Amino acid sequence: QRRDLHQALIPVAYQIAPSPPMTAELREKSRDAIQVVTSSGETLAAGRACAFVFEIIGFRSLGRFLRLRPFRPIVEWGYRRIANNRDLVGRLIFGKKCSQK
Repeated sequence: QRRDLHQALIPVAYQIAPSPPMTAELREKSRDAIQVVTSSGETLAAGRACAFVFEIIGFRSLGRFLRLRPFRPIVEWGYRRIANNRDLVGRLIFGKKCSQK
């Protein structure tokens, strides 16, 4: 949120997200991957959602690069590796676990 200078993002845990925009289908998808609902109503998930967030918070070149067609499978693969190992990644980067179990 510190880099979101225009306050374009509203992060909300899926467990407490209001309906709308939360739907039963979106809630189910949110259990597995980060979801972004854009101002136009488009839903982005996992790596695509992260690339979008990078663009919004000022890393436009990185976000656009990650969205290029040849790199999409790599981005999704990387997202899955990090998401499936979030406790380890959290300890390495932040010194604490990231999941809330």
